[in-house]
Amino acid sequence: MKTQPPRTALPVALTVALATMGLQSCGDREELHELAQLRVPLVQFFLEADAASVAKNKTVGCEKFDDGKTYCQQYPLYVGLMPRNYKVRLVAISPEGQAAKNMRLTKVSSYTLGRVGATTLTSFDKAEDVTAQFPSATKAPVRKVLSSKALRVEQALFDFTLPGAASYLAKKTFAPVYSIDYEVTSATGGRADVGFVPFFAYPDPNDADLWKLIDAEAAKAGVDAAALAAIKQRAKRNTPPVIASLAPKNGSKAANVKFDLNVSVAATDTDPGAKLRLQWFTTRGKLGNQRARKTSWEPEGTGPAGVFVVARDLQGGLAFNYSVINVE
Repeated sequence: MKTQPPRTALPVALTVALATMGLQSCGDREELHELAQLRVPLVQFFLEADAASVAKNKTVGCEKFDDGKTYCQQYPLYVGLMPRNYKVRLVAISPEGQAAKNMRLTKVSSYTLGRVGATTLTSFDKAEDVTAQFPSATKAPVRKVLSSKALRVEQALFDFTLPGAASYLAKKTFAPVYSIDYEVTSATGGRADVGFVPFFAYPDPNDADLWKLIDAEAAKAGVDAAALAAIKQRAKRNTPPVIASLAPKNGSKAANVKFDLNVSVAATDTDPGAKLRLQWFTTRGKLGNQRARKTSWEPEGTGPAGVFVVARDLQGGLAFNYSVINVE
């Protein structure tokens, strides 16, 4: 996708589609798997978690960050009575030598819900730049280089505080829509990956006090009860995919390389695999099916080469893994 949708109007169908994809990134290469320049293949949201919620979710999608707290990947984002502390993680990948710089969130937009119907959310309008409401997102992120040889993998972790319910209940907006713009520039050649991540911020379905307020405000606004029930249904928490294994292992040596990607989803869906989408990226060589769980990769030449894979589901969950090998 080479252009972003207009900020003055964002159709709901497009918003839902983009939100479940997780991000839209600008790029101009037909061979999407070839890492000729810097890319941002995924953006993840993590909610600060307490011990009880970590235990309930069996730590799937949960990580302990440098502040010593545990955060669990979450989509959709939950709004509470009080502000909630999230982390936003940008992951940038590039060939060796194209280090990322200026990994930043450039803008946060809010979209006003045009109308709530009994079963559908019909339109969004009146986009508003609300970056000032998210001061923590403008601070310098915590940067970390995960891989630097052949395949460069870097991440930036931003603080992101989602406002409490008071900021949207007064507007009778029961499922706020936001969009984060980001930018990552290559230190070599000035190339940039610019994109945006639209997402819903649903009321926490387990927050009884918040829903009492919502029901009261909805009654005043004449909102259909079925519409509120639909919103609560859409707020079902996603359990992200888990990449169980990736072969060959990072640091291995090989002449002829074949990958075996196994993705398991900790969820109760009867057919969770049908919801998964995979995307492979390589630093060089020929790749078979770039969206298959099992695919072949034939690196050209010798020396270090890298591969990166993203697994995403249709509810916003994301996982990634990578391997740098030495081709003899």
